[in-house]
Amino acid sequence: MNNTVKLMNIKSQIESRIETLQQQSFALLNEFQTDYVRSGKNPTNQEEKNALNSTIHHLKTFENTFIQIIRQIMDEIDTMNGQLILIHKGIEKEKKTMATYDVINQKREDKYNGSIELIDNSKQTYNASYSNNFMIFMGILGVFIGGFFSIKENYKTIKPL
Repeated sequence: MNNTVKLMNIKSQIESRIETLQQQSFALLNEFQTDYVRSGKNPTNQEEKNALNSTIHHLKTFENTFIQIIRQIMDEIDTMNGQLILIHKGIEKEKKTMATYDVINQKREDKYNGSIELIDNSKQTYNASYSNNFMIFMGILGVFIGGFFSIKENYKTIKPL
């Protein structure tokens, strides 16, 4: 549960930063376009050149912030991959343990009629837990992949200097 809360906080922080960048991007691009045209029309005017250089600096800062967001997302994906690997190893260990118990229970099947019901109950519990973990994994993966492609699409719309 703690990891889920952490992921939701990170997701909301990233979404907030992206929304802020989106709001800034249009004004920044309009400012760049205006300064670029003015600087081109008046190449000897130092004030126009300074305004253009300032806008270019703001665009580079904007780009760096966007790259930081992408790196943060990639780091979170790597962290989640590590956690999912541990979960997968745990599931595999539990499968082996379950297989051992299945063999033991099959040997006792003739002696204890109640063991069949226990085996069925444990299989159902295991299958439910396994499918639940798998769905959580797919959901988390879907959120980050969707976020990554959303960021990637938004990044494509920014024209290079």
